[in-house]
Amino acid sequence: MSREQVRSRAQHLLDLRRPAEAEAVVRTHLGQEPEDVDALVLLARALMDQDRHDEGGRVVRAALRLDPEHYSAVLTLVDVSTRADDPTSALGAADRALALHPDSWTSHYARARALLTGPRPLPAEALDCVNRGLRTAPHEPSLHNLAGVCLDAMMHPDEARTAFEEALRLDPQHVLAGANLAGLDAEGGRLRRGARRLTAALAEHPGEAALHRLLAVVATRFALRLLGVAAVAALVLGVELGNGASWSLRALTGAALLVGVALVTRSFLRDLPRGPGGWVGRVARGSTGYARLALVLLALALPVLVVLAFAPADVAAGTGITVLVLLRLSLLVVAVAWFVRVVLGLVRPRSRRAR
Repeated sequence: MSREQVRSRAQHLLDLRRPAEAEAVVRTHLGQEPEDVDALVLLARALMDQDRHDEGGRVVRAALRLDPEHYSAVLTLVDVSTRADDPTSALGAADRALALHPDSWTSHYARARALLTGPRPLPAEALDCVNRGLRTAPHEPSLHNLAGVCLDAMMHPDEARTAFEEALRLDPQHVLAGANLAGLDAEGGRLRRGARRLTAALAEHPGEAALHRLLAVVATRFALRLLGVAAVAALVLGVELGNGASWSLRALTGAALLVGVALVTRSFLRDLPRGPGGWVGRVARGSTGYARLALVLLALALPVLVVLAFAPADVAAGTGITVLVLLRLSLLVVAVAWFVRVVLGLVRPRSRRAR
């Protein structure tokens, strides 16, 4: 194949989200023409789409050594640096992109992404860059999605939703905007709606990392909701124990709770994706430490409720007292950890959205 055919074929495979095949095509070509900068950039993108960011970074830097003013290579370096959470490198590359093409929307988009990178993101400044890009390309869905990311980080969820919806209106297959809307749904308490949107997006883009991370968020939010229900149920059972209620009344309360939880959970799980690995493995891989803690607490809460509802009164009372002591200690530890993080970290919250 000629250079043009190789580039066209590799780009087509990347658009189809088949990066391993794109990598094979480009590597074969580079065996004959190792200094083809355009091919090196395509190889870097293929590697990053396979989450091989370090390799992608080395390849794109090799491309820039051959041609320091190659615009696509500079933009790819911005992408590499943002994924590596390196704001200094990302901003340096974004400034180079602006110097090369100050009127291109992609330059402003790159700088906005760079400004959202690192422990101290600057969403207001990033939004200014996005708006400059929109003046040049008002119909570019990626700019509207990034505007939503900035607005969400600035605590304007309604405006963020409007931006994400505009991105999807312009491109109904825009996977990141769909993921971000699902995230807003989940955080707004519309878990089933978020799960359905997420499942539809995963059916179209099963390898998209942002969607797998969001699956963990949605499942964790549901677990937290169930945990709240369990806490209320434990309080009711505790009151019954304290008032000397009969075993049959406690058992009835516990049975009603467990049946309700089972029905709600079954209904919710129907909206989550199926397939190889299922959603459980994806949640386990994508969850943060706090998310895993919530899931563990839920797994522990349900057996405790069974004991409170169905065990003899003395066993149930002893279990309840033990759980209260442990819960109080756990809350104290969490509060201290949060305080230390706020006092010593002094970092702004990172963007929660896919960009």
